[in-house]
Amino acid sequence: MELTAISELMSRIGPDNLDIDEVEESEEGKWQIDLSNDVVIFADWAPNPARLVFSTLIGRPNVDRRFVVFESLLTFNSLWEENSGAKMAINGAAGEVIVIFDWFADDPTLADLNELLTQFIEYADLWCQYVTCEPEIGMSTPSPMMLMTLLA
Repeated sequence: MELTAISELMSRIGPDNLDIDEVEESEEGKWQIDLSNDVVIFADWAPNPARLVFSTLIGRPNVDRRFVVFESLLTFNSLWEENSGAKMAINGAAGEVIVIFDWFADDPTLADLNELLTQFIEYADLWCQYVTCEPEIGMSTPSPMMLMTLLA
């Protein structure tokens, strides 16, 4: 995977994916992908090892659920072998949850990138539902196996 190849692919994803409204390169190797549902995905080139890092903010847990949600995020991160490179984080004091995925590809294609983005969006949406649900509703944590299915 090289930056020039990724730049070429990133310039072509918008028209091929109906969920994407706009792809904007803010500086070399950094893109913002605006989706039709107002979700924003960031894609950042990381050279060592070569990969594209996707991230998106998915929401802030209700104060009554923060402990259980944060515990779920830590448990998820501890399952590094099962989660295909995905990680969960908190965006500072605001406590907004971030989904992060490192994409390693030897010879990435436009179809690969579009498929990955579609799956990343679906998985981020599942986590968003879990993180932001009301305390009385409660939801089960999205499983690493589900992530492996989506991002395989």
